[in-house]
Amino acid sequence: TDEAAGYLMAWTACLGWMVATRRHAHIRIRFFLDRLPPPLQRATEALFLAGVALLGAVVAGAAVQLVQRNLDIDAVALPLSSAWLYVPLVGAGALTLVQALADLVALSRPARPAPPAEPAA
Repeated sequence: TDEAAGYLMAWTACLGWMVATRRHAHIRIRFFLDRLPPPLQRATEALFLAGVALLGAVVAGAAVQLVQRNLDIDAVALPLSSAWLYVPLVGAGALTLVQALADLVALSRPARPAPPAEPAA
């Protein structure tokens, strides 16, 4: 049914969102960021990651409320609750929050120097 297709599309989209978040595969245009001095690049990146973490928290929190509000509403053509449409948003928002915080922690650590190259034989 169309309703099942809508549920599957929502779940598939959120799965793609979560995979791309975990692999750092979302599109980023770094044109202006790359032209900043390194300390300002790090500060801007930290601000960006804080915003992404906030977005993840807002999405996860709103999704929890949507799931709770729709628990007692049945889908029209499917034998399940309408809440299942919003369940993947909880995971996607939570993963976005956790990944952004992990990236923020990694950004705050000093960069490790590259190991010395092996001498050519």
